Amino acid sequence: MQIIEWGNFLKQGLPLNNNSAAMTVGFFDGVHRGHRALIDRIVLQTRQEGGFSPVIITFRKKNNANDIYSFRQKIECFREHGIAFTVVADLTKTFMQKSGKEFLKLLKERGKMGFLAIGSNFCCGHNRDTDAQTVKKINAESGIPTEIIEVIAEEGIRISSSRIREAIISGNLGEAAAMLGRPVVLDITAPGLVLPPDGWYKVLLYDKNGGKKTEEIHIDNKTVNPGSFSKLDFIEFLA
Repeated sequence: MQIIEWGNFLKQGLPLNNNSAAMTVGFFDGVHRGHRALIDRIVLQTRQEGGFSPVIITFRKKNNANDIYSFRQKIECFREHGIAFTVVADLTKTFMQKSGKEFLKLLKERGKMGFLAIGSNFCCGHNRDTDAQTVKKINAESGIPTEIIEVIAEEGIRISSSRIREAIISGNLGEAAAMLGRPVVLDITAPGLVLPPDGWYKVLLYDKNGGKKTEEIHIDNKTVNPGSFSKLDFIEFLA
């Protein structure tokens, strides 16, 4: 997978050769089951229809404050799910002042957008001025198919990064894992990520050399006692 910064995207576009982009757009914190439905849809588009490459447009904040995943966790998920190109935009004041229509025009002209999959709660543009149905209408004027996908529901409640974050904060790690579609994993190298409440937790520790072992760790005052690995990388919370 190739990662392209927004500035280079604007200058050079995407190196798609003769392909168009099957795109999805979002912050994708946690890359949960709803996000993966969007990713799977654009990957499927590239397999069913010739001449497409799967592309994600995503965003990066200055810090990890209360995020579920670090940037590198998110990028690795994209890679694992078959994305060819990830375009990364920093959430600067200039970027956030663009209207939804301007943003879509850039995706079409610089990204050769030929197909777009978005969630039903998607919004883009300054002050969230363009919702999913408006996106579909704007793209239709350019002949670009847009598929709006309902967010997968768990027991009748929509899956969202906000719900997962709340579940982790309240200590409902099983509920969070069910919405994520995988265990809750903390990138210990990225300070500021969301943590469960203070207490003892059974975890699987991963070090930077690929080693792993089961241990109990303690979280106290939003600080993780990292266990016995000297070069700790990830902490996976066990049920």
